[in-house]
Amino acid sequence: MQQFAGDDQEAPERRIGAKRKHQILFLMGISLLILLFITGTLGVAMVAFDKEVFVAHMIFAGLSLTLATVHAVTSIVWFWPY
Repeated sequence: MQQFAGDDQEAPERRIGAKRKHQILFLMGISLLILLFITGTLGVAMVAFDKEVFVAHMIFAGLSLTLATVHAVTSIVWFWPY
């Protein structure tokens, strides 16, 4: 029951420093930009060059949306209220 009461201390080896948190969010942001660039490129390829890449475009769009959501939630949880 002590776990649910909040009386226990977090183990020091499980702590993540602010610098490491920023590094993780930076890598997530770079990955997100790459996914967005690929999604946009596939969208342009479909429209401008009449390529059959709709499924790939939708997969990368879904991955982009998922990573954007994870990036936003992680940054809010780690750095709220700044």
